[in-house]
Amino acid sequence: MSRPAPGEFPRSPSPEAGPAPRSPSPGSPDSNLTAQQIFEQLVPRQDPSPSPPHTPTRPTSPDRPPSPHTTTQPPPPPKMSKERSIPKIEPKLVGQNNYAQWILSIEQTLSSYEHEEETIWEIVTGEIKDPDSEAKGKSADAKVKQWGRDNNFAILTMKRNCESEAVDVIGLARTANEAYLELQAKYEGKTISTLGALLINVIKISYDDRTQTIEEHISDFDKKWSFMRSTLGGGIQDDLKEFGKILVDLSKNDQAKGTFLLATLPAYYNSLVENIQLKSGLTYGDITTHLKTYVPGRQKGRRKTAEDGSKENPVVLKTKETKPDNGKRCDYCIGKGWKGLNHTESECFTKKTEKKKAKKAKEEEENSDTEEPTIKMIRIGKTAAA
Repeated sequence: MSRPAPGEFPRSPSPEAGPAPRSPSPGSPDSNLTAQQIFEQLVPRQDPSPSPPHTPTRPTSPDRPPSPHTTTQPPPPPKMSKERSIPKIEPKLVGQNNYAQWILSIEQTLSSYEHEEETIWEIVTGEIKDPDSEAKGKSADAKVKQWGRDNNFAILTMKRNCESEAVDVIGLARTANEAYLELQAKYEGKTISTLGALLINVIKISYDDRTQTIEEHISDFDKKWSFMRSTLGGGIQDDLKEFGKILVDLSKNDQAKGTFLLATLPAYYNSLVENIQLKSGLTYGDITTHLKTYVPGRQKGRRKTAEDGSKENPVVLKTKETKPDNGKRCDYCIGKGWKGLNHTESECFTKKTEKKKAKKAKEEEENSDTEEPTIKMIRIGKTAAA
């Protein structure tokens, strides 16, 4: 048995495998192999054990715990109920004495519920009629069903907020509009107190700029004024004709409406109110435009914390951020009847332009005055020389 070459692993002979292979001689072709390469040729390399095959997940049963490899889906969210609870209005309708205030509360409540592009209150007033039940198609059927649901919701809201006498007045009305007309014929404009309540609902409004923008306040005022006008237009009994006529004429007067709107502003805006009242011939639309223009500017110049404000002397906490109004006003533009927003008189481009034009026109006029005698003198000189 020959000795192993340097760097070669010794091997013991196996009787089954036969005699052990000889190490290559120095002159053989394999004499340049290292011991490690020879060992790799003699001993086959084993591949690492493969990972266990992936088994598909099975649905777990209540009696067997889920497998750690099983992925469970979250349960679907519960379906939201489309049923609406009937709103509660206090006090309930008793009769003539509180009808004006009660119907205003009903209007404000039902106006907060949408019906297509309008509100359920339009169903009550009859502006939205019962859709044609004979119309065919899925969209037509959906409209009929939606109108029926909203109509029933309006009737239930009215009935459940009435005392027994008012419920009897509604009777077996099938639509909210029929119920509204029955109550209107029974209670609207029947007493001096209800007529006075219509005007009080307008007078008692006060603008609090800590909670509202001026646009929201004007919208609320318009709703109450329109309600007073529509109620008075429903008819007044004979013994109240004189007082009723005064209120009817008042509700139709555009100037009176603007005056009452200005009266709803707190004392902080007195100077603004006085400036508006000094301008004659303003319509109600002109007054609202002035308020929407100048009130936010005054608010921005007096922004403080909520503790510094009060109802009588409020400080704005809510203004529209979309308006690119920096509060600056140009007296020059305002004097010409323009809005004059976002700049002062010293920054007014219009004033500078008109000033340049006026200066240029004056210079041209002066030049024309000086040129005429010069030409005449030249002509006279030429004539004399000739």
